[in-house]
Amino acid sequence: MLISAQHFEQKNQYEQAVLLYNKCGQQSKAIEMCFKFKLFDKLKSILEDLKELEDMNMLKKVADFFMSNNEFEKAVGIYLKLGQTVEAMNLIQSHDVPIDDEMADLLTPELGSMDNEKRNEVLINIGKIAKRQQNFALAAKKYTQAGAKLKAIKALIQVGNLEKVITFAQTARDAECYILAGN
Repeated sequence: MLISAQHFEQKNQYEQAVLLYNKCGQQSKAIEMCFKFKLFDKLKSILEDLKELEDMNMLKKVADFFMSNNEFEKAVGIYLKLGQTVEAMNLIQSHDVPIDDEMADLLTPELGSMDNEKRNEVLINIGKIAKRQQNFALAAKKYTQAGAKLKAIKALIQVGNLEKVITFAQTARDAECYILAGN
C-alpha cells in the first residue's frame, strides 16, 4: 500500500496518495501532503478518522492551516477537539461561523468546571450567537441553561411554536414570562 501511495504521489494524484498514506498508518505524511496541496476535505477526513488525539502540536498546526486558508468552520472543529473553547468561540464570533447543537454543547462548560456566574456568561454568549444566526431554538436552550428566562421565552417566541412557548411559561412560573406568552 505504501508503494502505491508513493506511486500516486509521483504521478501527481495527491488525493489518492493521501488516502493510501493514511490507510497504511502514515498520517503525518498524509497531513503534510494535505498542507502542501491544500486538500482541505481530505485533511478533515483524516482528522475524523483519528481515534486518539496523540499529537496536539500537529492539530494546532492543522487549525492554523485552516485559519490561514479561510476555512474557519474546520478550524473551529479542530479547536473544539483540542478543548480550546475560547479560541473556538472567538473564531465563531469574528468570522460568523454557523453554530449547531453539537458545537454549542462542546462550547458549554461542564457544571462545576467554573463558577456559575462565569458559566452563565458563556451560555448567554452562545445564546446570543445562535440568536444572531437565526437559530432561535438553540438560543432558547442556552438561555434556559443560563437561567435567563426572559431571553429564553423571547427566543422561543421567534421559533413560532406556540405550544412550546406556553409550556415554557408554565414551567418558568414567572409573571413576565406569562405576559410575553399571553401576548
